[in-house]
Amino acid sequence: MTMASRRSAEQMEKSADELEVRSLLATIATHFKGALVNDPYYQQYRTCERKGTASSTCLELKSKAFYSALSTALQVPIARGEWPFKELAHRIGENVFHGIVDRICVESADDAERVAALKILSEIPNGPWAALSSEAYAGLAQRTEAEIELLLIAHRHVPLPEMAASEVSSLALNTSISDGIRSAAVAALAHPKYADRLTALVAELLSSASISLPIVQNSLPFALGRCGPSCSSAVQRLATSTRPEYRMLAVEALTSMAPADARSERARLELLFSNEAATEEELAKRRDHFDRVSSQ
Repeated sequence: MTMASRRSAEQMEKSADELEVRSLLATIATHFKGALVNDPYYQQYRTCERKGTASSTCLELKSKAFYSALSTALQVPIARGEWPFKELAHRIGENVFHGIVDRICVESADDAERVAALKILSEIPNGPWAALSSEAYAGLAQRTEAEIELLLIAHRHVPLPEMAASEVSSLALNTSISDGIRSAAVAALAHPKYADRLTALVAELLSSASISLPIVQNSLPFALGRCGPSCSSAVQRLATSTRPEYRMLAVEALTSMAPADARSERARLELLFSNEAATEEELAKRRDHFDRVSSQ
């Protein structure tokens, strides 16, 4: 077989794989859409659109419908193994499967199709934790929260595409979006390359401008910890706050860092101890962490 004919055969095989994946995902999306049509929230959403009600209200109803249909129409059949997508992904390769879902998310104007594809991708065991193309993240604020959550879920492990970071930062500050999605947006910025964006979010938090403690109390320490020494200035700003709950965020961020990074932040820990306004409970937690880090 010549080199050209070998390439042609490989291309035909890739095309067949893609057709098979798209056919299966289309079947799953059709099942998902059938559940959506009958969902009470989706019916309210359609009425909302016909009446020309505020778009944020309609989008909230649509998001509830998508979450409901995901749990009823997709989660149960997935748990039962009714669709052989895991076997298909294993056979053609998880990276190939990921690439096909990526193309669907970029090309499809059908949000139900995108959500179904992302849900299936998230169910691939040991699948590729990778970012999608930056185009897949465009206009996040106008998407259902189900789709946003599925897009962001991998980014507790891998960095966002740089072109998507601005969209995600805006989500964290968007007061029309639920606290859960805003928290997920903060967690998705957990990488040293986004230290400036995390520092800006800390500044917003300290000024009580457009983000509050309940939104970030779990995600911000995680993000700062993953960011590591690159986010020292943000941790320092929290540590020197007059409010104990913000100083505690700094302690949690240091606890979330890798041991080597935490050791490099020893001077920060010493500064935390010097804060006379700390409560006994906070000081005890700081001492415990300091002892653990110092002994490593």
